[in-house]
Amino acid sequence: MSEVDNRLRSFFDEPVGLAFIQAVRQTVEMYFGERPIMTRPVITKDLQVGYDVAGVINFTSLDVEGSMVIAFRREFILKIYAHMLGESATDITPEVEDCVGELTNTIYGLAKAPLVDQGYRFPMGLPQVLRQVNKEFEASKCLELPFRFDSDKELSLVLVVKKLVKQAQSA
Repeated sequence: MSEVDNRLRSFFDEPVGLAFIQAVRQTVEMYFGERPIMTRPVITKDLQVGYDVAGVINFTSLDVEGSMVIAFRREFILKIYAHMLGESATDITPEVEDCVGELTNTIYGLAKAPLVDQGYRFPMGLPQVLRQVNKEFEASKCLELPFRFDSDKELSLVLVVKKLVKQAQSA
């Protein structure tokens, strides 16, 4: 395994994965009232993501250049929206997109706080909201953390690493 492969694997080591898993669970439980079940995580070179709406935060730090993507199925984000605001929506409206942006910000903030304490560097970022996400992320590595409630994937968090600038420091 090359030095770059080792550095990418170290970026996706347990502290990073756990921080993002806990952030998704905490955020969804806080806003939806139920704890999602994570299915099998996947580390891959490139990843095809197909969801109805997604929030994306791009980040560049001393350690890594990449993106955090939190992608939702339409039916699920509409349920979260109704639970959060007490209003029903039948489609992905600008208000639902604002909800996606808020969830994206919350997950990113909750995940990066403990990682910063461990020496990782994640800058502040503003989320972009994308509709009809059917995108292939071409990267050095992608980590997908899929979550579900009943039987199907309802949402998925993807960490995309385009390049590592230097090795992330962990305590």
